Amino acid sequence: SCGGDDHADDVRSMTGHTLVDPYVIGAKMFEDKNDNGVLDVGEQESTSTDADGVFSFASALTIGSVPGEEGTHNGYPFTGGLTREVDTTEGYLAVSPFTTLITNGWTVQNILDVLYEAGISGIVEEDLKKDPMGTFNLTDTVDSITDSKLERIRSTIAIYNFMSVINELISNQYELTYAQFTAHPEWKTALKNMVEQVKAGLSKETMEQIQAKIDAAKSQCPFTVADVTIEDIIKGSVAIANYVIDKTVDSCKTNNDKNGDGYPDCDYNAYTQASADFAEWKDGLGRRFYVIRTKTNTCTIEGVQRGLLPNVLGNTSCKLEGTNAEIVCN
Repeated sequence: SCGGDDHADDVRSMTGHTLVDPYVIGAKMFEDKNDNGVLDVGEQESTSTDADGVFSFASALTIGSVPGEEGTHNGYPFTGGLTREVDTTEGYLAVSPFTTLITNGWTVQNILDVLYEAGISGIVEEDLKKDPMGTFNLTDTVDSITDSKLERIRSTIAIYNFMSVINELISNQYELTYAQFTAHPEWKTALKNMVEQVKAGLSKETMEQIQAKIDAAKSQCPFTVADVTIEDIIKGSVAIANYVIDKTVDSCKTNNDKNGDGYPDCDYNAYTQASADFAEWKDGLGRRFYVIRTKTNTCTIEGVQRGLLPNVLGNTSCKLEGTNAEIVCN
């Protein structure tokens, strides 16, 4: 597969390593020198990841060691097992779903082929060990963002979603191997559906739609109006993904292993079917995350007071809950 040059280089300078899916906050990584998944005596533990997923170690890492993590994601607990093999002691290391697959033994070509078949054609080899969010700034607006800049983060969110579903059904699937993946053709369908859902929500078009509603709601405000940024859309997409992951897992758990292969006989199309109200979700979540981010903006406050924007000025994050996928903010 191939991609354009406009997404190949990182636009942000880093002073430490990064944990991304997107950024995971409050995680602590550790060197797993003996590859036993446990922090042992003599193995370093990192600082907690900050708001940009950045962490660091007191001393240089050992080639071959693999960090592990836990923390919060979009304001809620993050339990995904993301890892990266330490292949350099210079510069920063990005830890992401891409690097997790590589640690699990996937080759570069395995990953590129699977992504291409799932509907992602803009990823190249050098993307796999870089920060998936390094192709844009979180402050980018409709005028500066492009869909090609979002391909890395779209891919990693979709991979994480897929591994999360399988991990809930079959343990240790954050250690998913390429052989396991190819042994189950229905898993390819599941990943493709997830890619389609992520691409539909995390896009320039979504930003344009939400920006239009923000502009309409605040068109009479005499003060500076804050623009919608890609940060608002990413947070909304992650909230949708978290809900649909749980929805898919629940539907799969009601099925039996009819063919005796040790895996539930799931209709993985349920991931797409569960997104029937997707347009409403991405709009509602995007506007709420916008209000939370810009809650000190005079026009945002006025829009809320006039009932033109959702009243989440006192909240810090939102998610989907319940059978009808209601937006709940805390």
